[in-house]
Amino acid sequence: MASTHLWLFCSLVLIGSVASDNVNNSTNARQKRLFSIFNVVTFKNDPCTTTGTGNLGGTCMTSSECASKSGSASGNCAAGFGVCCLFIVSEECGSTITINQNCTYIRNNGNPTPDMTAGQTCTFDFKRICDNLCQIRLDFRTLSTLVSATGTCGTAEDAVTVSSPFSSSANAFPPTVCGSLTGQHKSATQTPDPFLLSAPDAIAESTCDPLSHITVMTPTAAMACGGVLGKDGDTGPATVTTTSGSFEVGVRSLTAGTAGITGFNLDFEQVACA
Repeated sequence: MASTHLWLFCSLVLIGSVASDNVNNSTNARQKRLFSIFNVVTFKNDPCTTTGTGNLGGTCMTSSECASKSGSASGNCAAGFGVCCLFIVSEECGSTITINQNCTYIRNNGNPTPDMTAGQTCTFDFKRICDNLCQIRLDFRTLSTLVSATGTCGTAEDAVTVSSPFSSSANAFPPTVCGSLTGQHKSATQTPDPFLLSAPDAIAESTCDPLSHITVMTPTAAMACGGVLGKDGDTGPATVTTTSGSFEVGVRSLTAGTAGITGFNLDFEQVACA
């Protein structure tokens, strides 16, 4: 196979007695024209959409940078100067698995076949991609785990927990979750009813401990269940306000007694302090 190389030469011919200043000016002009051919293209590592199955999200990088970070190039970005780099982690559990890249997909080993290994813990350690990072977002695209008969996550059955060595506050992390977390939040519609967690479906109940319910972090409205969101006995929806400083809403969903229960659809609003 032949290999062709293109070489660029810059020659300077002196004719007669040209002044040295003119020679320098001519040389500088020629060098500027020569070096303008080689422009360095830079671009940000912005989010991008891959071209593979599912059109998953990726990060725009150079092809060499993507390969060095163990990513997979899937489509182009940055006007063709970069590749959309996809990061997928799918390893056996047992030891801590480190996540170093933004927009990383975590899959169980053998996905899409579920992992039915009993008594194992999968630990993922998320590293900061920059010094001023203050929040990590977890999106559950497809997640279904076993749940206990009581509906309590993290006891005898599967659970997902989030923690950090930088904070011990319970309000800093989401509650322990389990069960089906795929597509359970739907759009601000009235059909079916936007709040129905237990029967009877015409009033709000407060004795919710043995039933499916939500909890709002305030002493005056700890649990909510029934057919409308409100105080015990209300026949119409009402606003539940918390001043505890927490934005946490807990969900308890039982495996039994869920026939005909449509779930909940909540609107949140932050109100300035008085």
